[in-house]
Amino acid sequence: MDDGSVRTFDAGGPCFHYYSTRSGTGSDDALDVSAGGGFRCMIRRGSPPLERTVWCWGANNYAQLGIGSVAETAAEVQVQSLDDMGNPTPLRGIVDIASTEAHTCAVDAAGQVWCWGYNAHNQCGHNFASTDRLSRFAVRVADVSGARNVAVGSFNSCARGPGMLKCWGARSNGVLGDGAPVSSGGSLPVSLSGLDLSRVSVMDVGYDCACAIVEPATGVDGGVSDQSVRCWGNNANGIVTGTRDSRIFTSPARELVPLRTGRRIQSVHVGHLGAFLVYDDG
Repeated sequence: MDDGSVRTFDAGGPCFHYYSTRSGTGSDDALDVSAGGGFRCMIRRGSPPLERTVWCWGANNYAQLGIGSVAETAAEVQVQSLDDMGNPTPLRGIVDIASTEAHTCAVDAAGQVWCWGYNAHNQCGHNFASTDRLSRFAVRVADVSGARNVAVGSFNSCARGPGMLKCWGARSNGVLGDGAPVSSGGSLPVSLSGLDLSRVSVMDVGYDCACAIVEPATGVDGGVSDQSVRCWGNNANGIVTGTRDSRIFTSPARELVPLRTGRRIQSVHVGHLGAFLVYDDG
């Protein structure tokens, strides 16, 4: 809300997948909020030396709260990472955050990515942290630097920065986007192939596919109509090509849809059954 407070609610209707055990929080310094399956996380402004820390509440059966245990709590708890001595320390300096059913990833001011929660497909960016495939603390994703934004789906996560877009997690759905054949198991971060990554401005990850907005090449004076939307992954719902079929695209397909002439795309949002664009006129 515009006063920095956070209000959440139990969604008993069509959004039953996303609910919170709380009716609200007492926080008045929230900078950003992400919603997962039965839990919420937020970036709090805070004050030195604990600025931009992450606090979560709700379901924790998959270690979604990042506190080192699987105890559920309706109270806000501070997400922890581990220092060099293995001691819990608050995750701080966070500038972007995204949550899905059972895991969360966040970007810090240095461009590093941290993830916690369910890690069965390496969607937290590292090999299994435990025999139950849970990452109980926030763990830094190796081989990812210079990130500015992060997006997460059920089985994958992706991070974007200047000239960089890397994905990790399940290899069975094509979301990694590196052009390699699909297979079982998970992968650590790999670079997206088939696009000039310096031109990617926005990306999002859905259940089993992902999309990116590609800006015009430098020096091309074609206006906003030169933007394109490119998607990859499972095309069962037609998100990748606009027509449903059984193909899995392991690298970005052709332009998804004809774009509206004279309007700039601000963001792309990918869900389970579809995707939508937000233009500059709303």
